[in-house]
Amino acid sequence: MRRAEILPKAIRRFRVTTDSRKTKASPNLIHRDFTSAHPNDLWLSDITYIPTREGWLYLAAVLDAYSRALVGWAMSRTLDTKLAMDALNMAIAHRGPPVTLHSDQGSTYTTGSYREIVNRYGIRLSMSRKGDCWDNSNELREMEVAARSLNLQLQIVEARIPSEFPAAFAAATKRQAGAVLLYGGSVYFAHQAQLVELAAASRLPAIYGVKEFVVAGGLMAYGVDLRDSARRAAAYVDKILKGAKPGDLPIEQPTKFDLVINLKTAKALGLTMPQSLLLRADEVIQ
Repeated sequence: MRRAEILPKAIRRFRVTTDSRKTKASPNLIHRDFTSAHPNDLWLSDITYIPTREGWLYLAAVLDAYSRALVGWAMSRTLDTKLAMDALNMAIAHRGPPVTLHSDQGSTYTTGSYREIVNRYGIRLSMSRKGDCWDNSNELREMEVAARSLNLQLQIVEARIPSEFPAAFAAATKRQAGAVLLYGGSVYFAHQAQLVELAAASRLPAIYGVKEFVVAGGLMAYGVDLRDSARRAAAYVDKILKGAKPGDLPIEQPTKFDLVINLKTAKALGLTMPQSLLLRADEVIQ
């Protein structure tokens, strides 16, 4: 490698950024109910990672749950508390403080500096449980409805950190699960190889939310095209940098979804994919 001037690139290992035993995490006050009857009753805050040719760009956003309008935002090349504080300060300057502010337990939201702003305006702070993606989405509720309509029994097995993955698959096997649907955000994405290997070792057909898992050897995936979403996010940032007011821009929903199937993995599991399903697939990996 030295002779060829090839430099190795190590995979960045997952690192827990928030230890709830040492930081002041707030309880979850909304329990996946992201609706609001009045403006400024409930704000939602999160941070998006946008890949650029010059590295990562971090976009902190604050949305009003009533109108889904973007009421505050901030961008930075550094992921820190100031980023979250700047977005919140912009929102308060434009709209006044909300009754409740909900976020995850990321380190940007659990510092004393961030809480000083929250306490100054008497805002109720709500946080999802650490590493629990279900607390920030309505998807679990929708899955339960879909399972009932198909006369399927939905069993929830939680695994919040990589060390819990093996036990989760063991529990699914013990419960005689017929298949698994994996949903876990950035922690799962960073350890896709481990999850794919565990699914194969457990002989469990698995469906994932993005195609990258299938490329790594997973059975199949149906979900948002991450590359297309990143391009759309960059276009959104471009409009803001050119002077557009974030509050005037519509909240865009994903429009491109991919169905990807790995036939090699299907064969290893002894599964035969219906021809009708293969014809509908956007990509079939041989």
